[in-house]
Amino acid sequence: QYKQSILIQEADSLARRLQQAPAGVVKIGIILPFSGYFAEEANAIYQGIQLALEETAGKLPVQIKLEVRDSRGRVVEAIRNIQQLCADPKVIAVIGELESEPTAAIGVVADQGCQTNKPTSGYGLAPTDNNGSLVVLAPVATETGIASLGNNIFQLVPDVRLRGEKIAQFAMLKQGLKSFAILAPADDYGWEITDSFAATVDRLGGQIVAESWYYESAVNVNPQFRHSREIGFEKMIRDSVSVAEPSLSISQIDSIVSVIKQQKLERLLSESKGKLADSTAYPITSIDGMFLPIYSEDIKYVAPQFALFNIQAQILGGEFWNDKDVLDDNRSYVDGAIFASGYFLNDTDPAFRTFRDHFRKRFGRTPGKLEVFGYDTFMFLNAALQQRAFSRQSILQTLLDIKTFKGLHGTFHFGEKSRVNSNVNILQYANGVIRKLQ
Repeated sequence: QYKQSILIQEADSLARRLQQAPAGVVKIGIILPFSGYFAEEANAIYQGIQLALEETAGKLPVQIKLEVRDSRGRVVEAIRNIQQLCADPKVIAVIGELESEPTAAIGVVADQGCQTNKPTSGYGLAPTDNNGSLVVLAPVATETGIASLGNNIFQLVPDVRLRGEKIAQFAMLKQGLKSFAILAPADDYGWEITDSFAATVDRLGGQIVAESWYYESAVNVNPQFRHSREIGFEKMIRDSVSVAEPSLSISQIDSIVSVIKQQKLERLLSESKGKLADSTAYPITSIDGMFLPIYSEDIKYVAPQFALFNIQAQILGGEFWNDKDVLDDNRSYVDGAIFASGYFLNDTDPAFRTFRDHFRKRFGRTPGKLEVFGYDTFMFLNAALQQRAFSRQSILQTLLDIKTFKGLHGTFHFGEKSRVNSNVNILQYANGVIRKLQ
């Protein structure tokens, strides 16, 4: 009759967390592309992990040892790595990989291939008493859906879908913007974040008036901005006619717009006398926001061209706008830009200053963003280890119970049934400074 007792449930939970690894050693697997194209980035993350391990050493009743594997930037090699780690019963969790595809691969194998109650011959794993799903902590992978591939995968940075959703929500609900144009790269990242942004705008009652793409290079996106300008110009005419003659039907307004465009009347609006429809000297004010989820290296091309076409819209961007050096180089074009990022570092924070000083002393250089990601990833794992979660089962359950964790680069937020960090920072670059708006 006491099976549902809260005390019994708490006792069961405590018992799980008190499990300890045999021989007083707990291993954490590391899978990163140390010899691949992203070797420099892999080493940056690893050094952050190393520092975190050194700072926490001796504070637990077991020894924590890193089992390091090189994926070489290849999915097949990453799978071999996770197979090896699955076979070692002392490995209770894995940190990796860097890119989304190998991260997804090791997550699936760690969830399914490590379990003794499932066929293991396909993975070449020898059953052991401690086998079970291995927790996989993805420090930087952003592709949407990775965490849903297994019950053991944690994405510690917000996925692309969340970023598109959050910047759209902020633009509409906080900035009051209603109409938007979009220019994005024609690749998986561009499509995914644009779909999320547009869906959120539509759900909140806004309007996407123009959507354009660029392929491979953003050196010349004049045609795309010209298209957005033409759409914005037409919208200005429609809005003006609707205000002046509210009784007109949509078809009548369409006819008027068509006539004006065909004849290229000089008098478009009362304040535009003497200017042609395609003149960039006349500002387009009918588009509230310009969403540019472009890459850092493309900003130097896109920003001046956007300014040239005189579209008076708030610049909105994604993760790759969070690059102060690039923004400083293009300051006259991008001042005031607002963007979504999974990373915001407060360099006045005492905790960060301590980390930076320790890192400089240990490695002889100043840490960057990836070093912070590595450090925060291990510290998140350490929060579970501090609760005596020393087995695969207990570490998973303990991490699932952690809904908020304060890292150096921001606070991790996990929903009730989510293993994806939902904390998206809304940032603005203004007067040479990146500051947090939300």
